[in-house]
Amino acid sequence: ATSPIRRFVDILAQRQFAAVLGRRAPMERDRLRRLVRAAEKGYQASRRWMADAGRYWLLRYLESHPSTPLTAVVTDAASANGRLRVRVEPLGLIATLDVEQTPSGPTFPLRLVDVDADHNRFVVAPA
Repeated sequence: ATSPIRRFVDILAQRQFAAVLGRRAPMERDRLRRLVRAAEKGYQASRRWMADAGRYWLLRYLESHPSTPLTAVVTDAASANGRLRVRVEPLGLIATLDVEQTPSGPTFPLRLVDVDADHNRFVVAPA
């Protein structure tokens, strides 16, 4: 299935093709641009909402399964302030950890310290 917003842009394109074929008057360029921009804004808002909903339900899952085995996959090396950016697998969430020393490998086990789906927050630490 495709997004109704995507289908709207497809209809705009079909109308312009019909105009090229002489079946209807072409839409004014400025109006067409405004409509496409409005559709894109709606599509972006929809994608953000879907990502937020996905994260919410992942955090809800963690709340009900706090002993889920988690693994950190290092995405950015530790900076001077001792922070490390990791992807939390198998969930695909991104977290920033305070670490005293950089782990020796690209992955290491994590433990869940706290999670609160209602406030969009979770805390992990090296196991």
